[in-house]
Amino acid sequence: MPNRRDTLVNLLLIVEILSKSTEACDRSAKFAAYQMVPSFQEYVLIEQASMHVEHYDKSERSQMDLF
Repeated sequence: MPNRRDTLVNLLLIVEILSKSTEACDRSAKFAAYQMVPSFQEYVLIEQASMHVEHYDKSERSQMDLF
């Protein structure tokens, strides 16, 4: 995300509300980009159309685990 003025660099937690139009991007390109930020630790995906929440936590192995 170089040359963007709205980029956050010390992210710990990111919460995304999923919709049909954004879900694919939130789960793939955005998630991959967020993982490049060293401070990023947790990712929460909330489905707008159903009662479903996914919580990903960065483990000590620097791997994202689903809870």
